[in-house]
Amino acid sequence: MSLEVLVLDSVGSCVDTESIVYPMNVDNTPDVHNGSHIDDVVDEWWDNLSPEDLTLLTNWLVKHNVDCLIDSNEYTDEELMELEWLVDNNPDDGSWVGR
Repeated sequence: MSLEVLVLDSVGSCVDTESIVYPMNVDNTPDVHNGSHIDDVVDEWWDNLSPEDLTLLTNWLVKHNVDCLIDSNEYTDEELMELEWLVDNNPDDGSWVGR
């Protein structure tokens, strides 16, 4: 079985084209027996995602036409505007940090 994934080193995991997040084994292969949909990962995972990996993930999700569920009640208007800006601009130079 061949699995196309994006490796996210900052959180020790990877995501496939179906938005399933897998932890990485010590041999750098996905632990395909312990995957979770990206909408179900814990806040700690998102908090530890580096800016570089966030950019990679955003581009990956756009490339694979993934529509992640965003509960707008969890975010302020400013945070939602930031998310929209990230999706629209896909910055890869870290220019969004501290906006």
